[in-house]
Order: sequence, then C-alpha cells, then structure tokens
Amino acid sequence: MKIYSALFLLAAVAVSAHHAPAAEPRINLVCSTYPIRLLTREVTAEVPSVKVDLLVPAETGCPHDYVLTPTDMRRLMRADAVIVNGLGLDEFLNKPLMSVKPDAVIIDTSVGIDDLLPARIPTVGQRHAHGHEDDETHAHHGDAHGDFNPHLFASPRHAARLVMNIAAALSEIDPEHAASYDAAARNAAERLRRLSQDMALTATEFARRKIVTHHNVFDYLAQDLELDVVAVIQGGHGQEPTATELRRLIRVLREHKVAVLITEPQYRDNVVTVLSAETGVPLATLDPLATGPEDADLDYYLTVMRANIEKLQRLLQ
Repeated sequence: MKIYSALFLLAAVAVSAHHAPAAEPRINLVCSTYPIRLLTREVTAEVPSVKVDLLVPAETGCPHDYVLTPTDMRRLMRADAVIVNGLGLDEFLNKPLMSVKPDAVIIDTSVGIDDLLPARIPTVGQRHAHGHEDDETHAHHGDAHGDFNPHLFASPRHAARLVMNIAAALSEIDPEHAASYDAAARNAAERLRRLSQDMALTATEFARRKIVTHHNVFDYLAQDLELDVVAVIQGGHGQEPTATELRRLIRVLREHKVAVLITEPQYRDNVVTVLSAETGVPLATLDPLATGPEDADLDYYLTVMRANIEKLQRLLQ
C-alpha cells in the first residue's frame, strides 16, 4: 500500500481522471469518517466533477473496530483516492485496502500537524500532582488508536489545518481545479479560524474550567478553550467503566469540584446519568461532529460548534 502525504500524490490518478468520458469527468473520493467527509465537501464544493463518498456510516462515530461490508469494499475499489483522518483512527482500513487495492492513493489529513496531544488521557493524579500519579484519584484512560490523539476535527483551529491539507492533496490529484480547491479551503479555513478565536474569547469569561468527558474526543477543543479535562469516563475502544472505576470517578467529581459532565450524541447516557445523579454535577451533550446527517449543509460544522460554545457558556460562567 502506498501512503502519500498531502504534498506528494500519485500522478497516475490525475491521468486516469483526464481520460474519463468527456461528458462526465469524475474523480471518486472516499472519506473514511464523517468529519473528514464534511470538511472534504467544503473543499470540493465548487468542483462538480468530484464525488465525495463516506465509508463508515454517518451515525457510527469513532470507528474503533468497524468491519467493512461488501459495499464498502466495492466503494474502495472504485476510489481514485481515500481520504483518512490519520493518527491511527483509520486502522480498520489497513488490511482491507492491502487486500483489494494495494496501490491505493491515501490522503492523510493529519500530515504536517505537529502540536499533537498524546493518545492517552493523563490521569487526574498526573494532571494535578505534576507527573506523580495518585492511585486514589486515577481516572480512566481514553481511546488509544496510536501515539497521538486523533480527534483533530473536533477543534475548529485544527479543522482549518485539515481543510488546507485536503486542498493541497486534491490539487496534486486534479491540478486542473487546483485554484478552486485552494480558494474554497482558504475560505473555509478563515471561517474556522474566526470561529476558533470567537470561542476562545468566550471561554475567557468562564469562571469554572474543570470538566469530565465521555471519551477523549474533546481534548483539542479543551486545549483551545483552556479547559481542564480531569477525567475521562470511557476507556480504550469503547470500554465502559467498572463498578470500582465508577466509584473512583464519583470521588474525582466531588474532590475536584467538576463543573460539568460532557457526553456525546452517539453515546447512551446511562453511565453519565448515574454520575450526575450521584454527584449533582450537571450533564451536557456536546457534539464533536463525529456523526451527523449525510446531507448536511456546508455551514453544518460552524453551526454545531457555535451551539457547543453556547452550552458551555451557560454552564461554566
């Protein structure tokens, strides 16, 4: 399998697209996950010859151990390029691609982004004792797909960088429309950066900053807003906490005076409901854009993130 950065891609793809029937030139892109498709659609909005498909169903969220269907495999075989999140989130694709399309062109949207957070959430003891873990306040670790947290898409600041990477890659594949990709990406990136700045400005007014999240999808957003994620409820690969871990989390919530418990639309709220009821810590559902409607409009990312910051503003001021 050949993996290409956003700056170096297989020129043969452009040649095959050039020889497509003149009446309907088409470049078939397959995005591994919902947020990557959402951002890719923004970059390709002005190029009707590009088709952007989604591999993992829109309601799935973080794919973990997603198993590809025969339809998925056929979609991969027809793809001119596969656009992935990177940082280990798309590991479920490795073997199937080697099997059906070993020469696949892969666009890794995370290439060149170096200010990455670790994949595993530090424990509460590590956060508050400057590196010395306290077993009594040890909290659950989050998803560990690779060495780094892969959820860049949940931060508007990082999403701006993702769209620029996507545009650079597509310009290599389809140089005829490079100017369109670049213009669309620059426009999207500017809107995302403005949103990130507005959210950070709003967050300066927060009186409370300690939060607990369902899993570590919000780490980059929390970093942008200077929020302190003192614990993560769900362990690696979707593991719910044990009874012992629940008791520990209840103690953490009380001792650290956590302001809000944050869950996500795709998760059942049984555990967070119990934690909220036991501790009195309010519960909020924020949307990291890991899922959503397939036919979402191009402003969907901005709309959802604005709703997120409005909820946080009500709870943390």
